[in-house]
Amino acid sequence: MSELATHIAGSSVTIRFDAPNLDGKITASYRVQDHHGMLLTDELPIDVYSDDEFVEIVIDDELNRLDGFQRKALRIIHLTMENDDGDVAQQERRYAIIASADLFVPQETLITVAEAELHLLDVPNVSKFLGASQGEKRKAIIEASRRISAMRFNPAVVYERSGCFADFPSFDKGIDLTRLSAGEYMDLPARFLEDIAVAVIYEADDVLGGDPIDLARRSGLVSERVGETSLTYQQGRPAQEIVGARAFRVLGKYTTRSYRIGRG
Repeated sequence: MSELATHIAGSSVTIRFDAPNLDGKITASYRVQDHHGMLLTDELPIDVYSDDEFVEIVIDDELNRLDGFQRKALRIIHLTMENDDGDVAQQERRYAIIASADLFVPQETLITVAEAELHLLDVPNVSKFLGASQGEKRKAIIEASRRISAMRFNPAVVYERSGCFADFPSFDKGIDLTRLSAGEYMDLPARFLEDIAVAVIYEADDVLGGDPIDLARRSGLVSERVGETSLTYQQGRPAQEIVGARAFRVLGKYTTRSYRIGRG
């Protein structure tokens, strides 16, 4: 399945359909609906000819606006073509519209795609993430951030390891990243935020299938044979259920002794 095209809300979008593959005179129309199935237009006529190599439709910027607090939405374009013999051809295209190419930190993600790409200069062995498309990186970073945000961090350890032990504020039940405002998140120690960024990249790489051993262990695989070589994995699920081994190696030193387990 090809990646869903993504466009910034409020911009016009050009959609290309395949050749009509119909003979004779063609009558064609299209309609636009959202992901709730609500029609945004009536059937709109469009000129299509039997010898067209493709059909292009420009969706006006007004149809690509978001309502209220929407951050994203889907647009579905239905094209119907019919010739004089009554032969009908129908095609459908979909694309997403988003409020901004940037992600909200920390509400949507712990680092942006641009920040992740900058950190790639210093983070080794993340070939899956490095070779991913912008859309794949975005989705992987969001999922990685969700997993890491499920961890609980010991504020005393976070601030002590960062050299600012005397400055840490009060946290009743450890540092819960999901409850921090953007300002509170950015006020966390720089060293801790740097480690979070690295962990997000490792976890995003794992989301994209970058650590086959960790993936095998998470899937419950005990051993496998490659040629004449037998690989045996430690039985049982790894202790850090929330994130992969590489991300946990970076952030494990900050965790409390008890935090939420699982990916629910």
